[in-house]
Amino acid sequence: MPTFRSLALLLLLAPTLAHAGAQKIRRGDEAFLDAPYKNLRHPRVSFVIPADEKVIQAKPVPVVDVIKKQTAVKMQAARGSCSIFSATALLESLLVIHGKADTSLDLSEEYLQYLIAQYMTNDGSSSPGNFRALKQYGTSSEAKMPYIGFTWASLDDDGARARCGHLTGAVMLNCLTGHRDPGLLAASESVLTNPDSLLYDPAFLEARKEAEANRALFFSSAPLDDDAMFDFGGVLASTADIKAQLDKGIPVTLDLSFYYGSWNHRLTTELGISRNLDAWAKGIVSFPEEGSLDLAKSDEKPAGHSVVVVGYDDEKEVTYTIPMEDGTNKTFTRKGVYYIKNSWGTLGFGADFELNGEKFPGFGMITQDYANQHGQFYQLTL
Repeated sequence: MPTFRSLALLLLLAPTLAHAGAQKIRRGDEAFLDAPYKNLRHPRVSFVIPADEKVIQAKPVPVVDVIKKQTAVKMQAARGSCSIFSATALLESLLVIHGKADTSLDLSEEYLQYLIAQYMTNDGSSSPGNFRALKQYGTSSEAKMPYIGFTWASLDDDGARARCGHLTGAVMLNCLTGHRDPGLLAASESVLTNPDSLLYDPAFLEARKEAEANRALFFSSAPLDDDAMFDFGGVLASTADIKAQLDKGIPVTLDLSFYYGSWNHRLTTELGISRNLDAWAKGIVSFPEEGSLDLAKSDEKPAGHSVVVVGYDDEKEVTYTIPMEDGTNKTFTRKGVYYIKNSWGTLGFGADFELNGEKFPGFGMITQDYANQHGQFYQLTL
């Protein structure tokens, strides 16, 4: 009978293995993506301050100040878990802003992905589901449940048979996605600490205990009930709502449809779209213009991406030259950006990002038109 003792060395090496797998792609260029998000509700463009704003921010909190209250930029490696990372990064940031932690805080993306894998059989999720899971179950520290930066595609992957080989059907797929048996979440302490049990996993028990304690520590509201996993809100319905939050120095998440050319992603060349590596390094995301190859070709490989939005600048202009379907190259300028924290590490996208003369590797900017027309914004309340 397999036990988790035989996995100890493998799991200690998991970050190294994930890194090695990512090396097959140029270092800093991994940039894995979520599956496409469904039914995104794009914010209406509004310049009216929300009526329910109790305090009007006399002077917006500087974006640089908000960035300096972010935890370290992480890398999701060879796994489509960007929304897991954006939700975890947002929670970390809010805890820092509210004085419950400092920027050394490192929460576990692996634990959140495990929670989501209770009902999904592929990596990733979306902001509403992630926020719902965090409020329902809490989350552990990275130390208690380290991130494994690669997907188990089958029982043949290292570690998969030991952890998931006793399962079949959809539950086995849940296990492969979350790297652990979904039954662990509700298992008793006596079962999890019994070496003869198929659910023997004392390390998970420690992570679960910490997550439960963190739930009470992090969130002032009572846990949500078991209904409506997908109905949890937090949606910011207008650009005025979004900017009101950002003016107060409160970050939000952005889930959006992915356009490879606008991001200068590594797969642009596969789709026949030219790539601007300077814009990639500077963390500049443009816009999928009408008649562009980006708009026409990106739908051949639909995907989603999620980031943390830390601020905005309505006056900032982005100028870019892109290939069109008619074979020409055209130059466009769009005004207004959101500043973002990404989850692709600090060596590729945004490696050279600067704001007010300071470098913040792993951050970037996206045109407001792209975010507003192709994305959806969410807030998380503690």
